[in-house]
Amino acid sequence: MPLSIDESFLPLLARNLRNLKELDMSSVNISSEIPHDFSNMCSLSLLNLANCNLFGEFPSSVFLIPSLQSIMLDGNSNLRGNLPLFRENNSMLELSIHNTSFSTSNI
Repeated sequence: MPLSIDESFLPLLARNLRNLKELDMSSVNISSEIPHDFSNMCSLSLLNLANCNLFGEFPSSVFLIPSLQSIMLDGNSNLRGNLPLFRENNSMLELSIHNTSFSTSNI
């Protein structure tokens, strides 16, 4: 049986674990939107939410978390968003948005 979580989990996680450095919930059935509170997780360096049935608009401010080096959102075909313009000194090393509905006009 696949692992799934309640839709209230992500907002609680974002509010209560602001110093979290790595979050890997790949292949967990989240079936939720990503809350804007994720942008306040200022210590986050890795975010893997691939194949989680995410939907809605991904908060572009999450991409600008200064410590964030890796974001994997693959396999969330109903997840959409716009990529920000990344600054030269951005710490992003890996960005994976295959099989999502992101607009990639800024790449």
